[in-house]
Amino acid sequence: MKISIRLMGCIMLAAILAIAGCGGDSGVGETGVGETGVGGTQPNPDAEAVSADAAALDADDFTFAAGDSPTSVTADFTMPISGANGTTITWAEKTDDGNTIALSGTGNATGAVTWPEANGFDLTPLSVTLTATITKGTEQAIKDIELTIKPTATPKVTLSADSVTFKMVLVPGGKTFPTGTNDGVTATVTNAYWIGETEVTYELWKKVYDWATDAARGANIYTFANAGIMGDGTGDTDQHPVTTVNWRDAMVWCNALTEWYNAQKGTSYECVYTYSGSIIRDSHDSNGTACDGAVASSTAKGFRLLTKDEWELAARWRNDDTNTVAGYSNPWFTRGNSASGATADYNDSDATRLVAVYNPYPGTSTAAVKSKCANALGLFDMSGNVWEWCFDSSGSYRVIRGGCWINNAYYLQVGHVNIYYPYQNLYHLGFRFAKTQ
Repeated sequence: MKISIRLMGCIMLAAILAIAGCGGDSGVGETGVGETGVGGTQPNPDAEAVSADAAALDADDFTFAAGDSPTSVTADFTMPISGANGTTITWAEKTDDGNTIALSGTGNATGAVTWPEANGFDLTPLSVTLTATITKGTEQAIKDIELTIKPTATPKVTLSADSVTFKMVLVPGGKTFPTGTNDGVTATVTNAYWIGETEVTYELWKKVYDWATDAARGANIYTFANAGIMGDGTGDTDQHPVTTVNWRDAMVWCNALTEWYNAQKGTSYECVYTYSGSIIRDSHDSNGTACDGAVASSTAKGFRLLTKDEWELAARWRNDDTNTVAGYSNPWFTRGNSASGATADYNDSDATRLVAVYNPYPGTSTAAVKSKCANALGLFDMSGNVWEWCFDSSGSYRVIRGGCWINNAYYLQVGHVNIYYPYQNLYHLGFRFAKTQ
């Protein structure tokens, strides 16, 4: 925290010296000394009050959210509007390159903090300088106070490339949480990861698909077993989740997304999925051995499928103890018999239909992503809309999570696990992608 002060106004200082002259000649004799008058400094109470309150003011006088401090501000805060000596304090932004703070209220003393989503995966802390104007009467002082703005533990970022925008949320690692519909087992996700805010939309799928399958890519061209469709294919829009893609398509597309993103943004993220040391770019059945034998790099930072435990951690995450498993706090975890973000178990249709697209709400087709309420992480459709492929295998099957638009509420439970063959492609199967932090 850096502080600087500039004191303004006039503190009047006057010194008056009056000396009386001596009478008589300059020779030896009696010398007469006249009266001497000395005028002292005239005090200025307002200036003294301004000076004292300016000197005393610092960021420790701010009211921060729990856990925040001047060197780590993640949430809204308030600043003093008066000093101990009767001064008035008003606030303004001096520097805020990240546009992270908006001031409002009396004296502009309420600071609303918003982490800049457009910064993408760059979570480097940002500095903000606030200027206090301390005033009493005609006296005034200016003081600068610097804060360090940091993202929350679960920031959301906006990523834009080639006219398409998508968002991801960071999920902290090192979390142990209950699993299963009866919450009887625990799992631990060690590393932090980014997760897509929504299921993959047809818009994003198609943008990457067209780029990846362009013949101009030569030897690095991608080929897919399935082209994907908008939602369930009944006149839906490109904001519906892509469906009729199998597990192999989804896994290979994540590699394509990585290379597409690198090409658009100048990054150099490494593709996650390889076989015999080569990037997998073909999801056809003829390449099934390579796809089903894919090796997921533990160090690559490219886009990938979620593991089943990563999916469940994100689906269960809550910021309060509503409908949660006992014994956990900050975060709390939704009960395994409930839809993601729901305030009651799956049998409660009022609570469930607020967060999930399923049968019979409406049960007739997929919906555009984000049509229901998000969970505590700001993730949409973690339960319902379409099943989501995960990377994990179960014998020759692959794991899917979340339930879908055609299923009843039972399948929406965050603790429920289902499996399909990696080559199956149906109009209720989609996916969501992740990225290692």
